[in-house]
Amino acid sequence: LQLRLSGAINISEIAVTSLTKADVTEMISTELRLPRRKVRDLADVVHRKTTGHAFFLVELLNSLLRDGTISYSSRRRCYVWDNDSIDFIQTSDGVAGLIASKLSSLSYESRRVLRILSCFGTQTDEPLLEILQPLEANIMDLDEYVEMGILERGGGIILFAHDLIQEEIYTSMSLEERERLHLELGDLLGSSIDQYSEGAPLTSVSVESLADDLDRVGLDSQLF
Repeated sequence: LQLRLSGAINISEIAVTSLTKADVTEMISTELRLPRRKVRDLADVVHRKTTGHAFFLVELLNSLLRDGTISYSSRRRCYVWDNDSIDFIQTSDGVAGLIASKLSSLSYESRRVLRILSCFGTQTDEPLLEILQPLEANIMDLDEYVEMGILERGGGIILFAHDLIQEEIYTSMSLEERERLHLELGDLLGSSIDQYSEGAPLTSVSVESLADDLDRVGLDSQLF
C-alpha cells in the first residue's frame, strides 16, 4: 500500500481467482498422467480443502506426495491414493483463515445454522441434528457447508474443518446473542429429555448423549 501511494514504483496488480473443480481436475489429471474420471474424487477433496486457491492447492498436493499419501505404484504403474485418508487431513491455517474471512457474506439463515453448531464446540453428532430441527428447520441440510470447506462429515460426526472457523463463527455473535442461543439450545435439549422420561422416543440419540450436549452448551442440568 505504501509503495502504491508513493508513486515511486510502477505496480501492476493481478487478480487471481479461485480455480474451479474442473480446473483442479484437469490439473491433477495432467500432473499424475491419469484420465480425468480417475482423479475426479481426489480433485473434489483437494478443491474443498483449498477452496480452489492455487497456492494452497499446490502446497497440499506437494505435501501429499512428500508424505506418501499419494504414491507411485510400480505394480499398477500409476499413482494411487486413499480418498478417505485425504478427506480427514486437517484444513491448513491459511485456508481456514481464507474461509473465515468469507463467512460474513453468508445469508442470515446459513449463519444461523453454523452458529447453532458452533455452540457445541468443534464437532457434534449427526443424530443430534434431528433434535435441533425445531430450532432451525435447515439444520439437516449441511452439504453446502461441506462443499464450501466449512464443515466436514463422516462416521456420524459433523465437525468444523478447522477450529479457527468455529471460533470465527462463535465470536461473530455478541455476548447477548450467545447467551440467548445457549438458552434456546438448553431449553430444547432439556425438553427432549423430559419427553424421553415420559416415554417418548428420542430418535437415535441417547439420554446420556443429550446430557453431554447440555454440558457442552454450558448449561447445568439437575435431571441426572
